[in-house]
Amino acid sequence: MYILRRNNQRFYIKPQSMLFLATEYFHRATMNFYGVFTQCYHPKTFNSSTKWTPIWSQPNNICVAIGGGEGSGSCGFNSICKLNDNQKPDCKCPPRYSLLDSNNMYGNCKLNFTQSCLEDDINSVEDIYDFETLIDIDWPTSDYEQLKPATKAQCKRSCINDCFCVVAILGDGSCWKKKLPLSNGREDNVVNRHAFLKFRKRDPRTLLSPLVPETKKNQGTLILIGSVLLGSFVFINFVLIGAVCLGFFLIHHRKSIKSHHGNHNAVETNLCCFTYEELVEATNGFKEELGSKAFGIVYKGVTQMGSRVVVAVKKLDMMVQEKEKEFKTKPQNILLDDYYNARISDFGLAKVLKLNKSKTNPATIRGTRGYVTVEWFNRNPIIVKVDVYSYGQVTVTPNILAFGPFRPPFLSKRPSAHSIMSKRPLAQSFMSKRPLAQL
Repeated sequence: MYILRRNNQRFYIKPQSMLFLATEYFHRATMNFYGVFTQCYHPKTFNSSTKWTPIWSQPNNICVAIGGGEGSGSCGFNSICKLNDNQKPDCKCPPRYSLLDSNNMYGNCKLNFTQSCLEDDINSVEDIYDFETLIDIDWPTSDYEQLKPATKAQCKRSCINDCFCVVAILGDGSCWKKKLPLSNGREDNVVNRHAFLKFRKRDPRTLLSPLVPETKKNQGTLILIGSVLLGSFVFINFVLIGAVCLGFFLIHHRKSIKSHHGNHNAVETNLCCFTYEELVEATNGFKEELGSKAFGIVYKGVTQMGSRVVVAVKKLDMMVQEKEKEFKTKPQNILLDDYYNARISDFGLAKVLKLNKSKTNPATIRGTRGYVTVEWFNRNPIIVKVDVYSYGQVTVTPNILAFGPFRPPFLSKRPSAHSIMSKRPLAQSFMSKRPLAQL
């Protein structure tokens, strides 16, 4: 077997004298995955015992043949290569090392301990580290320092005090210190070296006191519990602050709505002030007319005061010269809503009294006669109780109309409200010349 070069010269890679002739044997040449070129033969007569048998291989020992400063060698980094009986390489990890991938026997190895340059490691290295001696083992391409001449004691002392040194090789009076990763590891009797493999024999923290690890553990537990409690406290505070802020916001928002629009109860029990723009919006631009009254037209409108409320809006069609116009309550001004609740309308213009005043002198009388008290006619000062008289008239009028054809003799003709009230005891008291404020 030979290689034909470009100049047509032959380079024989096997002995020219061949015992296994091609006329009687098959020949096969392969390059194995670990880098060995092998030639095998097989008899052309097949039987159960025939098989492929290697004739020769190159290199003879792949473990010691590979060199150079790059790559891991036949095996992985931090590994040792040794040729087995079948002339194939076996890879193994040094003591206190293990495979990085347990499924790949030709892969890299890793330390089973921690080696560092921490202060406590440097100050107590002889108590922490020790050596294991390996015979005929070397990693020839991983050294970073050489001591020459050097004895065994000097070589080991130099490595144990160097936090980068993981193994020291002693041979031929020299010491080579090596660091991770270790490459091209080999084991063979031709190596003729002693390897001092450094390993950690104890954790430096255990040298202080046997109670230290437990103390550290307890401190870690306390720190964890404290962190959880502190985090929970902060979270609860945030939740409470958020709830308080939300409550203040809702209260302020509700007060703002009430101050701007009032509420449904205010519409039912109190007077509410509206701007002209709000009245235009409520009546849809004064679109639906309900009827015409004195001084203006009444329109239907809808307001939102906590709920939908139907209202009647009277729009004046002329400027009133007098400062005050009084409208009193009568049956025609009492309206019913969708739920047959009574709603009083046509208030006209109301006068606001000062806190220290309870009476006022009306300028003119506006409204239906018979529903106003005698103080109006006598031009006497009036108070808020004038509405009591109007309410009484409203209460009496339906009773009179309810008599129908069975009216009493004194009601044979349709009387005015004033005459009816003058014939009834309650009305007589109201129609007396006594001011209403004294009733």
